[in-house]
Amino acid sequence: MKTSGLTQYRAVLFDLDGTLIDSEKLYHRFWMEAAHALGFPMDDSFANQIRSLDNGLCRALFKRTYRDETAYDRIHEKRIELMDAYIAANGIAAKPGAKEILPALREARVSYYICTASSVDTAVRNASIAGITLPREHIISTKNAGIKCGKPAPYVYLAACRQIGIRPDEALAVEDAPNGIKSAHDAGCDVIMIPDLTQPTNEDLSMTKAILPSLGALRAMLCADHAD
Repeated sequence: MKTSGLTQYRAVLFDLDGTLIDSEKLYHRFWMEAAHALGFPMDDSFANQIRSLDNGLCRALFKRTYRDETAYDRIHEKRIELMDAYIAANGIAAKPGAKEILPALREARVSYYICTASSVDTAVRNASIAGITLPREHIISTKNAGIKCGKPAPYVYLAACRQIGIRPDEALAVEDAPNGIKSAHDAGCDVIMIPDLTQPTNEDLSMTKAILPSLGALRAMLCADHAD
């Protein structure tokens, strides 16, 4: 097997929000709008910091920042209300190349799974709205029983590898944001970053195998490997 491309991997593990579907910008927008609606200041930097962040860590961050025990629950509830209303009216788009990459992986006989901070129900629903069908059994959520901490801890990626029956170094993770990159890297997976809302930091670069501009570029790598 070649080691320069994707044929060395037995599975590709995708983040969902900001990687396969264009929903990260909605979380960013509606976390801020929800906070402001309830009288809490929130800027771009804070909203970026909580992307895919474990609920417990997020709750502690809100408590430290706002000095209010109820801040996280109140803002979270309002964010869901605002974001669900927006999605019902406007839908969610797939990220460019998302609808093509999954069939390409199936054709290449490479397994794929989703490692997400969203619940399984939310992941299935939002992907479906974006025109992507995700088998429930291929979704590993940080909210699943047995996963003691979400991203940036490695447990969701370790759980995915256990479920597939592979070692972490046999999996390629595809992520868009720092918390997910650290989660996959610390699990022992190789990581490709496809930036969404922010460009890679030096820390991101130290934990990634490559930075690609799109899922189309990832698919091109796969097709090149299997065309040889």
